[in-house]
Amino acid sequence: MSARSINERHAIEVRKVAKVYVSNGNAVHAIKEASFDVPDSAFVSLIGPSGCGKSTLLKMIGGLDRATAGEIRYQGMVVEGLNRDVGYVPQNDQLLPWRSVAGNVGIGLEFRGQSRTEIKVRVEELLRLIGLTAFADHIPSQLSGGMRKRVSLVRAFAYSPRCLLMDEPFGALDAQMKSVLQRELLRIWEGHSQTIVFVTHDIEEAILLSDLIVVMSKPPSVIKTIERVDLARPRDLQRDKFQPAFQALYSRLWSSIDQDLAATEHG
Repeated sequence: MSARSINERHAIEVRKVAKVYVSNGNAVHAIKEASFDVPDSAFVSLIGPSGCGKSTLLKMIGGLDRATAGEIRYQGMVVEGLNRDVGYVPQNDQLLPWRSVAGNVGIGLEFRGQSRTEIKVRVEELLRLIGLTAFADHIPSQLSGGMRKRVSLVRAFAYSPRCLLMDEPFGALDAQMKSVLQRELLRIWEGHSQTIVFVTHDIEEAILLSDLIVVMSKPPSVIKTIERVDLARPRDLQRDKFQPAFQALYSRLWSSIDQDLAATEHG
């Protein structure tokens, strides 16, 4: 299969966005200026040094935080408050401890007023998809960390948002479980074609998952480069990471980030 074509229509437009915090009476410039587009139905990853504002930028796209300057548009409309058209997957699974697995997966559908029958059918479909049908009545404390991540993942997909914002959802997992959930994510995404903006520190993960990779600089952050991932789908990390195209892209991305890390060490 050839590399996936990228939709010319933009789901998200980030224009000269800046973020300034006030700490102890001093202005801290977290993001100096960020501009990029997220094509409709594309998988776009944000990478960069720790503290460069990746998660902050993700929250501003979702309307969970406000930009100090600049503008963010979602489906052509300026984001001015909480963006209820997007799903948000945080670093921690944040499952409700008193609710069953099925209850956690279906909570978004309840908020949208869907009937019990509709919710039941959709939840059963998703639990089959991630192999947790037998755990539908379990509460989160009875699950492994990987299982909880799967539940968190399909909870975000349950009400079919047009866009998902994902903040290092697999960062705390071991390599084997991360690989399993990366495959699960791609399988679900390829079947639903949502737009995804994904924050990660893992360059290999970004290449494996993404159509486009946005590289942020050290604070005060700017967009250093945007790389297109011209690797055929479906992808497999253990196979594809030995391809010359994968290695060349990894080298460029690492070099871009390493320049900032070196400057920080010697600054």
